[in-house]
Amino acid sequence: MYKKDAVEKTKNTNYNKEKGVRMRVFIILASALTVVSVIFKWRYRIVNTLLAISFLRKIAIMITMNMPEIRNKVVPNLFGRPS
Repeated sequence: MYKKDAVEKTKNTNYNKEKGVRMRVFIILASALTVVSVIFKWRYRIVNTLLAISFLRKIAIMITMNMPEIRNKVVPNLFGRPS
């Protein structure tokens, strides 16, 4: 009788561990989804706040000007003659 109770407790323990893992995964996914949605909702506010810091703004400009596609589109418009 004692062994049977021990086996039942082991089965319940494994079930509870699986249930706990599922709950943890659900909480992590729900938290990640919440963070992504908040960032998406406030994306322009976040970018404006970050670019208000001159050091970060200079780094962002340096990085984007090293990309040929962006540089080829932006530079002619900045220094070209108006048509």
